[in-house]
Amino acid sequence: MTNNIVLRRGRGWWWTVAKYGAIFRTKLASSFAYAGDALFRTLFLAIILFIFSQLWKTTYSGLGAHRIAGFTIAQMIWYLVLTEAITLSRSTVNTEIDDEVRSGSLAYSLGRPYHYLLYHLANHLGDRLPRIGISLVVGGVIAMVLVGPIHETVLGLTVTAVSIILAVLVDFAGVLGIGLLAFWIEDTRGVALIHGRATMILGGMLLPPSVFPPALAKVCAILPFSSVYFLPGRLLATGVPPDIGVLLGKQVAWIMVLGLIALAIYRKGVAHVESNGG
Repeated sequence: MTNNIVLRRGRGWWWTVAKYGAIFRTKLASSFAYAGDALFRTLFLAIILFIFSQLWKTTYSGLGAHRIAGFTIAQMIWYLVLTEAITLSRSTVNTEIDDEVRSGSLAYSLGRPYHYLLYHLANHLGDRLPRIGISLVVGGVIAMVLVGPIHETVLGLTVTAVSIILAVLVDFAGVLGIGLLAFWIEDTRGVALIHGRATMILGGMLLPPSVFPPALAKVCAILPFSSVYFLPGRLLATGVPPDIGVLLGKQVAWIMVLGLIALAIYRKGVAHVESNGG
């Protein structure tokens, strides 16, 4: 056993990257094998975009406004395309950890030659990114039909893509921390449900926080939820703002904070399991 550990350490960082890269690619291939399931989910996206396009058109017309909270009607629908794509691909890592703890398979997972949290991260990205991509393509076609195109640049699309990946990592870190509570509580789905609803409402899934009362909008800007929905949605809809470095830095900061919290819960949970005999 000791020799195996030394051998793995001696292979260096590239071996670690290759190992989790293989997990990512395996899940990615599996996700594309079931692309039909993702396409079926986009039927819900089409319904949502159609309903909200009619609601927003009525709202803009009734107010006689060209912009609401800084968004034109077209920008608002494209904003919804991205936020709904993120929603339809949300993480289920908490239920996976729940199942492992209840079934007892957690002991086998912890004994395998990979870090438990990094395995879930690689597996999650391989599953989620294709679903977001499919939803964006289908949602983009629907938005083109409903409201037409919006002005985009290569820089804007590139920065938006980076922000989407960071948003996925912020969301994953939060859900992962909740899932790891399964070391102490029997079912984390109730906590995950509250967290999910808070993320959707305060993060701006359906309504940008900029339409909220100023005091509430400031609170939303401080919380991590806006890094999941509002920031990438705003970038896609309205372009790259001058303070983009600060905004992306906020996403990175929340990834670090939530990731460290999840790591602390994991270490304490593993110690708790070991102290109780596995």
